[in-house]
Amino acid sequence: MDINTLFAYLIASLIIFARTFAGLLINPYKTVRTQSISGTVSHAVIICLMSLFYFSLAKPTISEIFLATVSAFAMYILTIFGFSILPGDGTFHVRLKRYNATWALSYVPTIIWFYASFYLFLLFPPPRSESMQGVVLSVLFLAFSLSLLAWKGILAYLSIRFSSRVQFYRVLYYIFLYLAVSIPVWILLYNLHIFRVPFV
Repeated sequence: MDINTLFAYLIASLIIFARTFAGLLINPYKTVRTQSISGTVSHAVIICLMSLFYFSLAKPTISEIFLATVSAFAMYILTIFGFSILPGDGTFHVRLKRYNATWALSYVPTIIWFYASFYLFLLFPPPRSESMQGVVLSVLFLAFSLSLLAWKGILAYLSIRFSSRVQFYRVLYYIFLYLAVSIPVWILLYNLHIFRVPFV
């Protein structure tokens, strides 16, 4: 593959990712369902690169960048493997391919929140509660964070729904299992000072 072909592929992948991002905002149900069928992996690669770039900005040393990257990547891999092992439609490998295409999309709100938090900290460093403007900013950011959390919850639900192709109560059960396993890991990563907020 020559440089021109690679460049064209990257541009095409970014355009497709932008269209998918718009779809996640406008019609997440249809978008996640489509990705579960197509099994596109370029979105996961782009999100991985965006995560790595964030860690390079937010972490002061190479060792911290390495730990954050490895931890986030390991959590992602273990999550899609764990979900794929659970009963669902198709073989393990089919479900794994679907999860790799759809679970990565649930990281879009995560990426947005971490970048927004990083630049907000640079532009408006704490403390922010000493003025009316600071209080308003904090309230707006809280509302923004809750909106992203709700969006992430929807995308995570749809990922499980269309990747495993199970019914509503089974999806809730899978989410319960995910939280039961993940929360202790998040606490461990917090105590190790790798993530103050889970990068999931």
